[in-house]
Amino acid sequence: MKILLAILIFTIISQVTSTPINKQATVAQITEPKVIATPASVKPVVENKPQVVHEQTVTPVVTSAKPACDAYDALLIENFGANQLNIAKAIMRAESGCRPDAVGDNHITYVQNGTTYGMSCGYFQIRILPGRPSCEQMKNPSENIAYAGRLFRASGWRPWSAYLNGSYLKHIK
Repeated sequence: MKILLAILIFTIISQVTSTPINKQATVAQITEPKVIATPASVKPVVENKPQVVHEQTVTPVVTSAKPACDAYDALLIENFGANQLNIAKAIMRAESGCRPDAVGDNHITYVQNGTTYGMSCGYFQIRILPGRPSCEQMKNPSENIAYAGRLFRASGWRPWSAYLNGSYLKHIK
């Protein structure tokens, strides 16, 4: 019994092969059983060993996720209107690189009553000022876009430096 077990282990280990990551094989089962030679005192082991039928090199395909700015089209249309969608997304790209967690303007922060103000947060880089939502709230895409929509309805695109300096134009698609 120990000999049979040793032969089985040896057979399994000897059949383990490493295949490079960039190789892909299509495998089919052999229809005829293969008999492995064993000492006369041990019953022969019969196995069905996979056989490589076709081998090819596979080139990984890198796909990018849908850009974050494009994921919120419905919310942007709701807050800015369909006719402003491309400008809104261009400003988001220019202001934050479409990163909802972006924080900028750290060089002009100040502390008042224990709270830090002055930095700009989220997609539309909303300046954090007394009476406005917090930076953490502005990192929430829905809250950021809704608040930006309120600013837009009150002042047009004037609150965004990317609009005033024209840097949003290179992000128009």
